[in-house]
Amino acid sequence: MFLKAPITYTLPSDSHVCFLEGFDRGTVTTNEMIELSLSPYEDCNWSRLAYSVAQTAFRQYIDEDFAQIVQRKLVSTHNHYQEDTLINNIAPVKCLFFNTSFRSPGTCDWSREFKYYSGKLFFGGIGVFTIQLTPYCSEDGKLRSISRIAQYSLLSGNPFKRLLVAIVKHDVWEIAFANIILPLTPSYRNEITCRVKIDNLVQRTKFIYQSDNQRYED
Repeated sequence: MFLKAPITYTLPSDSHVCFLEGFDRGTVTTNEMIELSLSPYEDCNWSRLAYSVAQTAFRQYIDEDFAQIVQRKLVSTHNHYQEDTLINNIAPVKCLFFNTSFRSPGTCDWSREFKYYSGKLFFGGIGVFTIQLTPYCSEDGKLRSISRIAQYSLLSGNPFKRLLVAIVKHDVWEIAFANIILPLTPSYRNEITCRVKIDNLVQRTKFIYQSDNQRYED
């Protein structure tokens, strides 16, 4: 799908960024991944599943804006243990999430981004998102929502061009893998132009078996 439209990005405020409790529960086996994929959608389940699938493709990078948000939130909550691990840079992998600025009346009620980090470093390579579709969203509306999330990710400065997106509609959810293809010539200022190749993976268990065999390495 090809989209050319102006979109906006705003760094979330500290109060809108949340630490995901229960994420750091150790290594997830293939059987546990299948169990997570068959469960009803939950943020923690999805973040653990996506991390387990994509971790071989993750590369560390510096995100000063979010590192400062994490530091401020840790100080405000007086979490001295996590502050110490930040200083010593030996923190386990953690996950935070926040609602993005993308939503579309009649199509997408809300969208959410998940970021993985350890100490002061974040992990890039593949972006992890969730979109909540409206009950009457069409197939075309779903594809457009995924493409808009891709545009949003580019505008935010994320250092990756591949996305794993959980698509939630009613009590059903599925997974999409999106690959952002940038044009050879630059676009106008404040406008994101890109082509997004989308693989819709309705059968989540099949997605697990495929990823277990090949992963998402560069």
